[in-house]
Amino acid sequence: MSAEKPPDPPRLSSLRDLLVRGVGVRSFSLTVLMLLAVIYTLHFAKPVILPIVLALLLSLLLSPLVRLLGQKLQVPMAVGAAMVLLALLTTLGVGAALVVEPAAAWIQTVPERLPDLKYRLTILQRPLDKMREATEQVEEMTALEKGEDEQVVKIRPDTPLSLLMSQTPSFLANLAAMTILLYFMLASGDVFLRKLVRMIPSFDDKRRAVEIARDIEDRVSRYLRTITVINLGLGVAVGLASYFVGLQNYVLWGVMAFLLNFIPYLGALVGITASLLVSLFSFESTSQAFVLPAIYLALNIMEGNFITPIIVGRLLTLNTVMVFIFLMFWGWIWGIAGALLAVPILAVVKIICDHIKPLAPIGEFVGGENVET
Repeated sequence: MSAEKPPDPPRLSSLRDLLVRGVGVRSFSLTVLMLLAVIYTLHFAKPVILPIVLALLLSLLLSPLVRLLGQKLQVPMAVGAAMVLLALLTTLGVGAALVVEPAAAWIQTVPERLPDLKYRLTILQRPLDKMREATEQVEEMTALEKGEDEQVVKIRPDTPLSLLMSQTPSFLANLAAMTILLYFMLASGDVFLRKLVRMIPSFDDKRRAVEIARDIEDRVSRYLRTITVINLGLGVAVGLASYFVGLQNYVLWGVMAFLLNFIPYLGALVGITASLLVSLFSFESTSQAFVLPAIYLALNIMEGNFITPIIVGRLLTLNTVMVFIFLMFWGWIWGIAGALLAVPILAVVKIICDHIKPLAPIGEFVGGENVET
């Protein structure tokens, strides 16, 4: 029996035809205007769109669990959705209870510790002094131009803790909206997919829509579960390293490493920098302060270059450049939440393009090199 010939990769001419065919000046202008309108809408309607996107993403992750309860234990869909959602909220609540109080206490003491950090970083003292002198000269020149009798009103900047508390009501409102929407999505099962299939006239399009929906749910949910387990292992390792080097609130730093690692590249950079600053705050010896950041860096190199590519590469491969572009774009649109959602959104884009023949060149470009097994 002869082996099946693998499908030919999309040709660049197809991508060129896809982008160029039928595109005139007017249609190009309308396309640009439409894209700008979509970007503005995504940014302006963030309080409405973001909970919906988060609920959709979590539904992809949790729907298999709800179906498993229904198939194995004959649990009704609505009850299973409530059980899974309650377990998720309990886990989040326990995690928040462990880290919120020490995090708030540490943030409150940051302004008081900044002078000590400035003293420890003596290598940067001279450039900082020059910058301060230049700033003072500019302020003096500005004061002379305005006149000596003019009164200057100085507004005291808010502390980090007060800024955090000011964002709490909107965060809780978005969390409540997302939770309610997520429950309805989990309890409804395949209702929305069945309705979508009924609306599509062609049988081939119906079949393709079902394949896309199933593929997105299967691959994205497995990707999210795998990444969560990997990040959990990294968080535990960083937490244990924090404990053994003598750093207080080691649970907080382990949870921070776990959450930050969901943001590719930038999360690790922020985590290593934060561990260095915290170590400089906490230890008298400068050499001791570099122990935890070095361990964090070594763990992240091992995770990013060996563990994640080997495990996740079999599930989903993405173009590194496109990952970084999506990370910048969605981080600019929705902040930290957008950075967390960048990779799942890119994965959904790739899966959809892989199933639609005219968009296959885009899916090939978005995808990375497959891991040989």
